[in-house]
Amino acid sequence: MSNSSSPDFSIVSDDQESKAYDDTIFGSLKKKTLNDYDKELKSLKEENFSLKLRIYMLEEENADLNVKLGETKCKKLHVSSVVLNSTRDQEDEKLNEKFSSSLSDVEATLVNESFDSWTSKKIRQSILSDEEQKDSEIEALNEIVSRI
Repeated sequence: MSNSSSPDFSIVSDDQESKAYDDTIFGSLKKKTLNDYDKELKSLKEENFSLKLRIYMLEEENADLNVKLGETKCKKLHVSSVVLNSTRDQEDEKLNEKFSSSLSDVEATLVNESFDSWTSKKIRQSILSDEEQKDSEIEALNEIVSRI
């Protein structure tokens, strides 16, 4: 099995083998001219510019998408807030109506109970005062009888 980094020389002739060997081993040792370096530098600069331009375009596209997504989220949040506030207000109104009706029922009950309590107290007082009056009349009569 041959290593993937080294060429397979099993099917090449000696002449080809020596040339392939020279190309793989000594290819990096070839002398490059100043023109070769300039071409390579120019190629790398073009590739660098192209990549920077691509990054810039992607960032712009991403920023546009973020703005659109942000606006969409803001709109959704605003609509949700309006719906939530409306629902809360409706529930508050229902609760206030229930509370008011319950409160008026309680007030009516308390007024009736208070009136009943007041009436019963007055009746008791009048009964007690009648009894006290009777007792005082009886005592007065007893005094008169004892004098006689």
